[in-house]
Amino acid sequence: MNAALFRKELRELLPWGVLGLALGLSNIVELLLEQIDLAPLGQTFRLLNDYDVAIYWFVAFAIGTGLAIREHDDRTLGFLDGLPVSRSRVFFVKCAVMSVLVLVAPLLDILALGTLHLLSRGSLDHALHGALLLQALALQALLVVNGLMLGAAFGRLRSLTWLVAGLAATAVILLVQNVPRAALLNPLTLLSWEWTSAGINVGGETVRTQIAATAIAALVAWHGFVRAGKVRRPLKVSGPIAGAVVVVATIAIGVVMLVLIVAPMAQAPPVNAQDGDGDYRYQFAPSAPAQTLTRHYRFSYPANESEAALKLAGEADAIFERVHALLGLPPGDVIDVDASGSAPNTHGTAFLGRLRMQLNSEVDAVLAHETVHVAAQRVAGEERAWLWQAADVLSEGLASWIETRFRDRVERVDERMLVLAAMHTRRELIIEELADPFFMQTVRDQNVKYAAGEALIAALVKVYGEDALARLLQAFDDPRLPSDLGGVPLWQSTFQLAGFDLGAVVDEFYRAVTDYAALHADRVAALPRPRVVLVRDGRAFGAIVALDPPHAENADAYTFVMRFRPAPDSELRDYREFPAVVNRPVWPGARNMFGGRVCVQPGVNVGAEVLYEPWTCLPTSDAVDVNDLRSEQNPPDEGAP
Repeated sequence: MNAALFRKELRELLPWGVLGLALGLSNIVELLLEQIDLAPLGQTFRLLNDYDVAIYWFVAFAIGTGLAIREHDDRTLGFLDGLPVSRSRVFFVKCAVMSVLVLVAPLLDILALGTLHLLSRGSLDHALHGALLLQALALQALLVVNGLMLGAAFGRLRSLTWLVAGLAATAVILLVQNVPRAALLNPLTLLSWEWTSAGINVGGETVRTQIAATAIAALVAWHGFVRAGKVRRPLKVSGPIAGAVVVVATIAIGVVMLVLIVAPMAQAPPVNAQDGDGDYRYQFAPSAPAQTLTRHYRFSYPANESEAALKLAGEADAIFERVHALLGLPPGDVIDVDASGSAPNTHGTAFLGRLRMQLNSEVDAVLAHETVHVAAQRVAGEERAWLWQAADVLSEGLASWIETRFRDRVERVDERMLVLAAMHTRRELIIEELADPFFMQTVRDQNVKYAAGEALIAALVKVYGEDALARLLQAFDDPRLPSDLGGVPLWQSTFQLAGFDLGAVVDEFYRAVTDYAALHADRVAALPRPRVVLVRDGRAFGAIVALDPPHAENADAYTFVMRFRPAPDSELRDYREFPAVVNRPVWPGARNMFGGRVCVQPGVNVGAEVLYEPWTCLPTSDAVDVNDLRSEQNPPDEGAP
């Protein structure tokens, strides 16, 4: 009997399913019109909680308005009562069929984004992030089912449905302006989530509120369905005058809602994001793309940055030729440069044959750095370039060693050596750890790969000469190199194939760091070691940089930073960094916390470099109330009341 009911409802509601299919296919067509190889999942994922998704809620609401009353108004309820099934079973079958149909479009969106990502993924964002897609689908499912149930509850009012729904929405908007917490009542707050590689961050209270609202609406709709026909006079407005009044009132309330929504948007400044200090960065309309071609590069850049781009293009060929000369490699094919930006927390990102970069300061050095990556990947071979990337410290070290020759600040090498000397003194500069990218990402500051890698390449050049660079790269393309190696075994095998002794290079690396540490022992000893105290203020969690003696008395001599990530294995793009002041809390926001813990890493600025402590993930249950902490730091005067 359930199957027969299911087929009946499917036939009657099929047009709504076709509408959902059309909406989903239109989004797929829009995605296919874009250049998908430049749009990894990290860029397209935002489409899953864009306010265009609100259309699905309105479609679900419209479908739901007929759920509890259509059978009664069409006079088919008597036929259903003659079947050996209860009205409750009929109602739940209707809900199931309608839910499946309204989920067609969101499901197509998820499948389209996942499929396009699989077809176009690159080294910047290779993982599919299936768990993230499922979480997004679950939130979208809650949103559309919420619309369906609310439509069914309001649908009992028949011709007054849209008028009363508009009045309710207007009341919520006005209430939110006076009581911000009332925003929880707005179903579209389910779209107010952010995503990281660790998971989707959405307010738990928002989800619970909307689940409760959906359940209450479903209960109202169910009551209306099982009681349909048992009430002599269902609520209905009849007559042309009454109908006209309802239509005019509905239009009027719609206009009021539009004004209430648009007015605050027109008064507020356009913003893109909020930084750690509470200041806003304004959002500008994207400029039309422009292009220029040199002998070795094809530049694409925003038109409003043409001056910086054309200046870089004028120097680019000389950079290209010098980089290849330092590497001992013949010039390669033209490199495509997308100068519109890079991945978060990076100045540039290299791919096989193309690169992306920011047009900020020291663009010559950034272009040289990324050109090294492209050239190295080409030498290592397209099929085995991933082995060179697996030797992350060597890869970034080679690029940094050449980049230094294009930098204006010669002090950068001294600052990097000071960081290495401090780590070596603290027994944190271990070659086995440097060769393990996963360990570096989860425990250390993975940016130390630039300083450590540069020092290793400098040691290689000192021991074997500059010709060693090309030989090392060619060793990664040697078919005799096993493809399942990683860490120190990978380094040992490639060095052996290139004719080098890894031990001799490592000894020279440590000798240079040790000599620097001995020569600058006072500077190394003076560097403070910040620790973290987790604090809370109500439901917000933050962290404080604390110093122990003797550095606590001289805290003003250094500046500090603190960065957060959602999970112990979060990617670099998910990091958020804040300037920090000793004994002053930093509030990173809920986006940086998952699973009841805060992953934090304090550091001290060393010129343009940062000497970070190891990552630590602290449970929020251990947080100290910030008001109690302030009372301890500022006790009342003796004898004060």
